[in-house]
Amino acid sequence: MDKEFQFIKDLALVNDYPLRFIECQIKKTLNRYLEKSNMLNNSNNKQTKSVDNSSKGPQILIDLPYIGKQTNNLSKQIIGLAKVTRPGLHIQPISRPPRSVTSFFSGNDKTPKDYQSNVDEYFRLNVKKLIALAFVPLDQVITGFDLICDQFDDDADDLLDYVEKTWIGEKSRRGAGRKNPQFDHKLWNVYDRVVATIPRSNNSVEGWHNAFANRVALNHPNIVKLAEKIRREQSTFEVDVAKILQSHNIKTKKACYRKLDEHINRLVNGSDASQLDEFLKNMAANVTL
Repeated sequence: MDKEFQFIKDLALVNDYPLRFIECQIKKTLNRYLEKSNMLNNSNNKQTKSVDNSSKGPQILIDLPYIGKQTNNLSKQIIGLAKVTRPGLHIQPISRPPRSVTSFFSGNDKTPKDYQSNVDEYFRLNVKKLIALAFVPLDQVITGFDLICDQFDDDADDLLDYVEKTWIGEKSRRGAGRKNPQFDHKLWNVYDRVVATIPRSNNSVEGWHNAFANRVALNHPNIVKLAEKIRREQSTFEVDVAKILQSHNIKTKKACYRKLDEHINRLVNGSDASQLDEFLKNMAANVTL
Protein backbone atom coordinates (compact mmCIF):
# COMPACT_ATOMS: atom_id res chain seq x y z
CA MET A 1 0.00 0.00 0.00
CA ASP A 2 2.80 2.41 0.84
CA LYS A 3 4.39 2.13 -2.59
CA GLU A 4 1.15 2.38 -4.57
CA PHE A 5 -0.24 5.34 -2.66
CA GLN A 6 2.95 7.18 -1.70
CA PHE A 7 2.26 9.94 -4.21
CA ILE A 8 -1.15 10.49 -2.60
CA LYS A 9 0.48 10.80 0.83
CA ASP A 10 3.08 13.26 -0.44
CA LEU A 11 0.43 15.34 -2.15
CA ALA A 12 -1.69 15.37 1.01
CA LEU A 13 1.18 16.52 3.22
CA VAL A 14 2.11 19.33 0.81
CA ASN A 15 -1.47 20.57 0.96
CA ASP A 16 -1.70 20.33 4.77
CA TYR A 17 -3.87 17.21 4.91
CA PRO A 18 -3.36 15.20 8.14
CA LEU A 19 -1.40 12.02 7.46
CA ARG A 20 -3.72 9.89 9.64
CA PHE A 21 -6.71 11.17 7.67
CA ILE A 22 -5.25 10.29 4.28
CA GLU A 23 -4.12 6.84 5.51
CA CYS A 24 -7.65 6.24 6.72
CA GLN A 25 -9.05 7.21 3.32
CA ILE A 26 -6.62 4.90 1.56
CA LYS A 27 -7.59 2.06 3.90
CA LYS A 28 -11.28 2.63 3.18
CA THR A 29 -10.58 2.58 -0.54
CA LEU A 30 -8.70 -0.71 -0.28
CA ASN A 31 -11.43 -2.26 1.86
CA ARG A 32 -14.08 -1.33 -0.71
CA TYR A 33 -11.94 -2.82 -3.45
CA LEU A 34 -11.41 -6.06 -1.48
CA GLU A 35 -15.14 -6.34 -0.73
CA LYS A 36 -15.98 -6.04 -4.43
CA SER A 37 -13.28 -8.58 -5.30
CA ASN A 38 -14.63 -11.06 -2.72
CA MET A 39 -18.18 -10.63 -3.99
CA LEU A 40 -17.00 -11.25 -7.55
CA ASN A 41 -15.02 -14.34 -6.52
CA ASN A 42 -17.98 -15.77 -4.58
CA SER A 43 -20.22 -15.23 -7.59
CA ASN A 44 -17.74 -16.96 -9.89
CA ASN A 45 -17.39 -19.89 -7.47
CA LYS A 46 -21.17 -20.46 -7.43
CA GLN A 47 -21.29 -20.48 -11.22
CA THR A 48 -18.39 -22.93 -11.59
CA LYS A 49 -19.41 -25.53 -8.96
CA SER A 50 -20.99 -27.74 -11.59
CA VAL A 51 -17.97 -27.51 -13.90
CA ASP A 52 -15.26 -30.17 -13.74
CA ASN A 53 -12.00 -28.40 -13.00
CA SER A 54 -10.00 -31.49 -12.18
CA SER A 55 -7.74 -30.92 -15.21
CA LYS A 56 -7.07 -27.28 -14.36
CA GLY A 57 -5.09 -26.00 -11.38
CA PRO A 58 -6.06 -23.07 -9.19
CA GLN A 59 -6.17 -19.68 -10.89
CA ILE A 60 -4.94 -16.37 -9.44
CA LEU A 61 -5.69 -13.00 -11.01
CA ILE A 62 -3.23 -10.18 -10.24
CA ASP A 63 -4.43 -6.62 -10.74
CA LEU A 64 -1.52 -4.42 -11.94
CA PRO A 65 -1.91 -0.64 -12.36
CA TYR A 66 -0.81 0.10 -15.93
CA ILE A 67 2.07 2.62 -16.02
CA GLY A 68 3.62 1.83 -19.40
CA LYS A 69 5.97 -0.73 -20.91
CA GLN A 70 7.20 -1.73 -17.46
CA THR A 71 3.78 -3.20 -16.68
CA ASN A 72 3.88 -5.52 -19.70
CA ASN A 73 7.41 -6.64 -18.83
CA LEU A 74 6.41 -7.29 -15.21
CA SER A 75 3.41 -9.36 -16.33
CA LYS A 76 5.64 -11.59 -18.47
CA GLN A 77 8.13 -12.01 -15.63
CA ILE A 78 5.37 -13.00 -13.19
CA ILE A 79 3.98 -15.61 -15.60
CA GLY A 80 7.46 -17.00 -16.27
CA LEU A 81 8.27 -17.23 -12.56
CA ALA A 82 4.98 -19.00 -11.82
CA LYS A 83 5.61 -21.62 -14.52
CA VAL A 84 8.99 -22.45 -13.00
CA THR A 85 8.11 -22.42 -9.30
CA ARG A 86 4.42 -23.52 -9.36
CA PRO A 87 3.60 -25.35 -12.62
CA GLY A 88 0.16 -26.31 -11.36
CA LEU A 89 -0.79 -22.72 -10.56
CA HIS A 90 -2.31 -20.53 -13.27
CA ILE A 91 -1.25 -16.89 -12.85
CA GLN A 92 -2.99 -14.23 -14.93
CA PRO A 93 -1.81 -10.60 -14.47
CA ILE A 94 -4.45 -8.06 -15.53
CA SER A 95 -3.19 -4.57 -16.28
CA ARG A 96 -5.64 -1.76 -15.64
CA PRO A 97 -5.37 2.00 -15.98
CA PRO A 98 -4.41 3.61 -12.65
CA ARG A 99 -7.20 5.38 -10.84
CA SER A 100 -7.45 9.09 -11.37
CA VAL A 101 -6.05 11.15 -8.53
CA THR A 102 -9.38 13.03 -8.40
CA SER A 103 -11.12 9.90 -7.07
CA PHE A 104 -9.36 10.34 -3.71
CA PHE A 105 -10.64 13.87 -3.06
CA SER A 106 -14.00 15.54 -2.69
CA GLY A 107 -15.55 17.33 -5.65
CA ASN A 108 -14.97 20.77 -4.08
CA ASP A 109 -11.26 20.19 -3.44
CA LYS A 110 -9.01 22.04 -5.92
CA THR A 111 -5.95 19.93 -5.05
CA PRO A 112 -6.40 17.45 -7.96
CA LYS A 113 -6.60 20.34 -10.45
CA ASP A 114 -3.46 21.89 -8.98
CA TYR A 115 -1.72 18.52 -9.16
CA GLN A 116 -2.72 18.02 -12.82
CA SER A 117 -1.66 21.58 -13.62
CA ASN A 118 1.78 20.91 -12.13
CA VAL A 119 2.07 17.68 -14.13
CA ASP A 120 1.17 19.47 -17.37
CA GLU A 121 3.60 22.32 -16.66
CA TYR A 122 6.41 19.86 -15.91
CA PHE A 123 5.77 18.07 -19.20
CA ARG A 124 5.65 21.39 -21.07
CA LEU A 125 8.98 22.41 -19.53
CA ASN A 126 10.63 19.19 -20.69
CA VAL A 127 9.32 19.68 -24.23
CA LYS A 128 10.80 23.19 -24.21
CA LYS A 129 14.11 21.69 -23.09
CA LEU A 130 14.08 19.52 -26.21
CA ILE A 131 13.75 22.69 -28.30
CA ALA A 132 16.52 24.33 -26.26
CA LEU A 133 18.93 21.65 -27.52
CA ALA A 134 19.31 23.84 -30.62
CA PHE A 135 21.33 26.28 -28.49
CA VAL A 136 23.84 23.90 -26.90
CA PRO A 137 27.26 23.17 -28.49
CA LEU A 138 27.22 20.37 -31.05
CA ASP A 139 29.33 18.08 -28.90
CA GLN A 140 26.82 18.36 -26.02
CA VAL A 141 23.60 17.67 -27.96
CA ILE A 142 23.48 13.94 -27.19
CA THR A 143 24.43 14.47 -23.54
CA GLY A 144 21.68 17.06 -23.20
CA PHE A 145 19.13 14.76 -24.84
CA ASP A 146 19.98 11.95 -22.42
CA LEU A 147 19.52 14.34 -19.48
CA ILE A 148 16.09 15.40 -20.73
CA CYS A 149 14.97 11.80 -21.36
CA ASP A 150 15.61 10.94 -17.71
CA GLN A 151 13.20 13.72 -16.66
CA PHE A 152 10.25 12.57 -18.79
CA ASP A 153 7.62 10.13 -17.53
CA ASP A 154 7.11 6.80 -19.26
CA ASP A 155 4.05 8.04 -21.17
CA ALA A 156 6.32 10.24 -23.34
CA ASP A 157 8.13 7.31 -24.99
CA ASP A 158 6.52 7.95 -28.38
CA LEU A 159 7.58 11.60 -28.38
CA LEU A 160 11.14 10.77 -27.34
CA ASP A 161 11.39 8.00 -29.94
CA TYR A 162 10.34 10.45 -32.65
CA VAL A 163 12.82 13.12 -31.52
CA GLU A 164 15.60 10.55 -31.23
CA LYS A 165 15.01 9.06 -34.67
CA THR A 166 14.46 12.39 -36.47
CA TRP A 167 16.82 14.86 -34.78
CA ILE A 168 19.26 13.04 -32.48
CA GLY A 169 20.00 9.62 -33.93
CA GLU A 170 18.95 6.21 -32.62
CA LYS A 171 21.35 4.21 -30.49
CA SER A 172 23.31 1.66 -32.46
CA ARG A 173 22.49 -1.96 -31.65
CA ARG A 174 26.13 -2.89 -32.08
CA GLY A 175 28.20 -1.35 -29.35
CA ALA A 176 28.34 2.35 -28.56
CA GLY A 177 27.45 5.27 -30.79
CA ARG A 178 24.32 6.35 -32.62
CA LYS A 179 22.93 6.11 -36.11
CA ASN A 180 22.69 9.21 -38.27
CA PRO A 181 19.42 11.09 -37.65
CA GLN A 182 17.07 12.13 -40.41
CA PHE A 183 18.27 15.73 -39.97
CA ASP A 184 21.93 16.21 -39.10
CA HIS A 185 22.70 18.21 -35.95
CA LYS A 186 24.44 20.90 -38.02
CA LEU A 187 21.20 21.60 -39.90
CA TRP A 188 19.18 22.63 -36.85
CA ASN A 189 21.74 23.56 -34.17
CA VAL A 190 22.30 27.34 -34.03
CA TYR A 191 24.90 27.58 -31.24
CA ASP A 192 27.70 28.73 -33.56
CA ARG A 193 25.41 31.26 -35.25
CA VAL A 194 24.42 32.80 -31.93
CA VAL A 195 28.06 33.07 -30.83
CA ALA A 196 28.95 34.70 -34.16
CA THR A 197 25.89 37.05 -33.92
CA ILE A 198 24.57 35.71 -37.23
CA PRO A 199 20.77 35.52 -37.72
CA ARG A 200 19.43 32.14 -36.62
CA SER A 201 16.91 31.89 -39.48
CA ASN A 202 15.91 33.51 -42.77
CA ASN A 203 12.78 35.07 -41.28
CA SER A 204 14.09 38.57 -42.02
CA VAL A 205 14.43 37.72 -45.72
CA GLU A 206 10.92 36.31 -45.84
CA GLY A 207 9.68 39.42 -44.04
CA TRP A 208 11.31 41.63 -46.67
CA HIS A 209 9.71 39.59 -49.47
CA ASN A 210 6.26 40.00 -47.92
CA ALA A 211 6.77 43.73 -47.34
CA PHE A 212 7.97 44.31 -50.91
CA ALA A 213 5.03 42.32 -52.31
CA ASN A 214 2.65 44.50 -50.29
CA ARG A 215 4.30 47.66 -51.62
CA VAL A 216 3.96 46.45 -55.21
CA ALA A 217 0.32 45.52 -54.46
CA LEU A 218 -0.08 43.66 -57.77
CA ASN A 219 0.35 40.01 -58.61
CA HIS A 220 1.56 40.74 -62.16
CA PRO A 221 2.89 44.33 -62.38
CA ASN A 222 4.18 45.67 -65.69
CA ILE A 223 7.89 46.34 -66.12
CA VAL A 224 7.58 50.10 -65.60
CA LYS A 225 5.75 49.82 -62.27
CA LEU A 226 8.04 47.05 -61.03
CA ALA A 227 11.16 49.08 -61.92
CA GLU A 228 9.78 52.08 -60.01
CA LYS A 229 9.18 49.97 -56.88
CA ILE A 230 12.68 48.48 -57.09
CA ARG A 231 14.20 51.97 -57.46
CA ARG A 232 12.40 53.20 -54.32
CA GLU A 233 13.45 50.07 -52.43
CA GLN A 234 17.07 50.66 -53.45
CA SER A 235 16.89 54.26 -52.24
CA THR A 236 15.57 53.15 -48.85
CA PHE A 237 18.32 50.52 -48.63
CA GLU A 238 21.05 53.10 -49.36
CA VAL A 239 19.68 55.38 -46.62
CA ASP A 240 19.81 52.50 -44.12
CA VAL A 241 23.40 51.68 -45.11
CA ALA A 242 24.42 55.31 -44.58
CA LYS A 243 22.84 55.30 -41.10
CA ILE A 244 24.71 52.12 -40.18
CA LEU A 245 28.02 53.63 -41.32
CA GLN A 246 27.27 56.64 -39.11
CA SER A 247 26.78 54.31 -36.08
CA HIS A 248 23.01 54.79 -35.99
CA ASN A 249 20.80 51.90 -34.94
CA ILE A 250 18.36 50.63 -37.54
CA LYS A 251 15.06 49.45 -36.10
CA THR A 252 14.62 46.09 -37.79
CA LYS A 253 12.78 44.10 -35.10
CA LYS A 254 10.04 44.58 -32.57
CA ALA A 255 11.20 45.34 -29.04
CA CYS A 256 10.01 41.96 -27.71
CA TYR A 257 12.12 40.08 -30.27
CA ARG A 258 15.17 42.24 -29.62
CA LYS A 259 14.91 41.49 -25.89
CA LEU A 260 14.52 37.78 -26.63
CA ASP A 261 17.68 37.84 -28.75
CA GLU A 262 19.54 39.58 -25.93
CA HIS A 263 18.45 36.91 -23.43
CA ILE A 264 19.49 34.10 -25.76
CA ASN A 265 22.87 35.70 -26.48
CA ARG A 266 23.62 36.13 -22.77
CA LEU A 267 22.66 32.54 -21.98
CA VAL A 268 24.66 31.04 -24.85
CA ASN A 269 27.77 33.13 -24.24
CA GLY A 270 27.65 32.36 -20.51
CA SER A 271 26.93 28.64 -20.84
CA ASP A 272 28.95 26.11 -18.85
CA ALA A 273 29.26 22.45 -19.89
CA SER A 274 29.23 21.36 -16.23
CA GLN A 275 25.79 22.96 -15.73
CA LEU A 276 24.10 21.74 -18.90
CA ASP A 277 20.78 20.86 -17.25
CA GLU A 278 20.54 24.32 -15.66
CA PHE A 279 21.31 25.91 -19.04
CA LEU A 280 18.54 23.90 -20.74
CA LYS A 281 16.07 24.91 -18.03
CA ASN A 282 16.95 28.61 -18.36
CA MET A 283 16.85 28.49 -22.15
CA ALA A 284 13.49 26.68 -22.04
CA ALA A 285 12.08 29.69 -20.18
CA ASN A 286 12.65 31.71 -23.37
CA VAL A 287 10.81 29.20 -25.58
CA THR A 288 7.12 29.74 -26.30
CA LEU A 289 4.77 26.89 -27.19
